[in-house]
Amino acid sequence: MHFPWIHYDPSQYPVAFVGTILLAGAWLMALYAMAASVWGGLRRREPWVRSGEHALGATTLVLSMAVFLLWQALYTNNFDLAYIVQHSSSKIPRLYALAALWGGQEGSLLFWVWILSLYTALVLLQNRHRRRLWLPYVSATLALVQLFFLTTILFAANPFTPVPEAVGEGRGLNPILQRPLMAIHPPNLYLGYVGFTVPFAFAVAALVTGRMNLEWLVAVRRWALVPWFFLTAGILIGSRWAYQELGWGGYWAWDPVENASLMPWLLSTAYLHSIMVQEKKNMLRAWNITLIMATFLLSVLGTFITRSGILSSVHAFAVSPIGDYFIVFLSFILFYGLALLYIRWPVIRSAQRIEAVLSKESSFLFNNLLLTGICFAVLWGTLFPLVSDLVKGHRITVAAPFFNQVTAPLGLALLILTGICPLIAWRRATWTNFERNLLLPSVFTLVAASVLFALGLREPLPLAFVGAGVLVLATTALEFYRGVRARRRMYSEPVWTAFGKLFVKHPRRYGGYIVHLGVVLLFFGIVGSAFYQVKREVFLRPGDTAHLQGYTLKYEGLRLQRFPHKDLVTASVVLQRGDRVVTRLAPGREFHPNADQPVTNVAIYSTWRGDVYLVLGAWDENQGATLEMYYNPLVIWFWVGGWLMLVGGVIVMNPRWEPAYMLAPQAAVARP
Repeated sequence: MHFPWIHYDPSQYPVAFVGTILLAGAWLMALYAMAASVWGGLRRREPWVRSGEHALGATTLVLSMAVFLLWQALYTNNFDLAYIVQHSSSKIPRLYALAALWGGQEGSLLFWVWILSLYTALVLLQNRHRRRLWLPYVSATLALVQLFFLTTILFAANPFTPVPEAVGEGRGLNPILQRPLMAIHPPNLYLGYVGFTVPFAFAVAALVTGRMNLEWLVAVRRWALVPWFFLTAGILIGSRWAYQELGWGGYWAWDPVENASLMPWLLSTAYLHSIMVQEKKNMLRAWNITLIMATFLLSVLGTFITRSGILSSVHAFAVSPIGDYFIVFLSFILFYGLALLYIRWPVIRSAQRIEAVLSKESSFLFNNLLLTGICFAVLWGTLFPLVSDLVKGHRITVAAPFFNQVTAPLGLALLILTGICPLIAWRRATWTNFERNLLLPSVFTLVAASVLFALGLREPLPLAFVGAGVLVLATTALEFYRGVRARRRMYSEPVWTAFGKLFVKHPRRYGGYIVHLGVVLLFFGIVGSAFYQVKREVFLRPGDTAHLQGYTLKYEGLRLQRFPHKDLVTASVVLQRGDRVVTRLAPGREFHPNADQPVTNVAIYSTWRGDVYLVLGAWDENQGATLEMYYNPLVIWFWVGGWLMLVGGVIVMNPRWEPAYMLAPQAAVARP
């Protein structure tokens, strides 16, 4: 193993020296924290456990110092560091200089482990007087993951590596990352990825101690909801960024890095559903613990795919040799997790069995199988180029049609199941009750489908998706109606008072319904934009007009603007609806001195019915220009649905609304 940082001269490279010393100190403290926690847990020695926790707290402090040191170096353009030369510049806005922390591989890995250290500090603070039986193993697992990332940073991707010769200016951040959405998209994704380490650590602790009681469910559920929330937000922000910046008219392209974020989201969503079965019926214990461990593995795999550059992607901004470290770590976690599951199988397997196919337990299980099936299909399609490279010696790329064909029927089945699940009782439902409950939603669905068919929606798959969405809306509305009616009968409350108290008294249930409403709107956006997108390409001279879905576009010419760090060419387009001027649009292209390709500036006019989406193509010396024109029906509902899911998530994860019976204290680790 090579240790080049040992030879850093503190007088010549003070920031590199101090930064690397901080990282090495954090590495030593994480190592000590892991050893002390394991020893304290096995020997039931509380002082050792506390000592390990204090070491983790110190690790958080030292990593924070390292991060702020790198931020300071980025902000002040310290070109003594190779990372700053490669990913920043004195000419870019200071906001993006700070965002360069996660713009490159070395900085993003440091950002990853720093967020983990902050999560760790919160976990230790939250559990300083409770859950003491699990804490040694929770601490040890969190320290192990920190140790892995710090090892990778120190020996393969150190952001404090100095440049061998003096450099006067940096290359600057990748231009497509110099956007406000990109300043917040990676932090949200990382808060999601990293956050799944906490429930994974509790899962390991449960397996080691053999205790998976209701308190474990509370601890893991809360810490699974938080990263699920941030991952959802990160995916939404990333899709919006792709829609605005990449200029191909869409928001999701089944890119490997996009898939990497979707896979842990799918499994964590499955987990958040199936954990209700364990809470209510003490079933699916082994399944749940497997799901949360697999979610963590996919989160680390997602980080690897994003930061290794091993798969071609518009989002892969780095190529480096960190792959070996990740492969060893993922293999170790997989082996360790399977071994724990095998050893504890007699303890964690459920004694109860699902009594009937027509039961809520079964519907949750089918829900899990569908989400897991989609995840597996995405994983297979994402990794297939690597598999083909290993087997045949050349890479076979899996394109969007594969993902669409495989995931569309599974997604449709999932949407239908979302609609009928609330109508089914726990344990054993009768067909008579089920048919009675399903009657009214079915009528709404058939009426809506008939109206849409009469209006021209004839393609089977879109019609099926919309019909399934209406089914979900109808069953959800029915649930709200029944809840309000019951409260009005019991307490004679006004309608809106009863409606509001439904959330206060049953936040998890009705917050979940809000999430389902968001899912339906999101699917409506997907159906509209995926199946009915209109695309045209026209060449226009100043004064020419073009037509798109009832709009008239009048092209007026080009405009060149020069900025310190870029040149910007924009087209002026007047958008009209009939004789009324709706707005002016300015699609453009940016030219950065250190970038090989220009950056697209998309112009978008959004309404509830659809988006007019313009991309500036090539132009000539007479200001004639090519415009790519898209009309994306209903696409805005994709993001409205996504944000509604987040609102539901906030309602569901409020810790004040946990049932009191699930908060019983646990015995301390120390011997009496």
